[in-house]
Amino acid sequence: MAGDLVIEEGDLEVLRDRTRDLSSRAQSVTVATAGDYISSAVGGSPLAGQGRSVGETIDEAVIALTRELDDFSQSVNDSINAYNATENKAAVSFQHTDHGGPAMTISDLLRMREDSSGNLGGHSELEAQLRGGGRGPHRGRGARGA
Repeated sequence: MAGDLVIEEGDLEVLRDRTRDLSSRAQSVTVATAGDYISSAVGGSPLAGQGRSVGETIDEAVIALTRELDDFSQSVNDSINAYNATENKAAVSFQHTDHGGPAMTISDLLRMREDSSGNLGGHSELEAQLRGGGRGPHRGRGARGA
């Protein structure tokens, strides 16, 4: 059984950039052109033509590889964008609450704790808020959505 894959922030960007760089470097390789220099040095032997043919085959494979690397790099980039969009949506969802009032801040909670000297039915204001009977924006909503 394989272990979990751990991807840390920045890993996908490095993978994308290195894949693009590799593709760019591979595109500059032309074996057939190098074979032409050898062919001209050897003369018109039959091996020179075969060497040229082999070089063209290698060049075609390199071109196909660079296309695949470019596609892979684009897929990684799309994944980066999708992860960022998901992260942004999650961050926005924490800023909005379902209870209809603004999100409570730590200052609100500290103020409520300070004001808790006047208990409401044996509970502090914070407890009352949580139970749905407080004076804040949550009034009238119980723990069960009543």
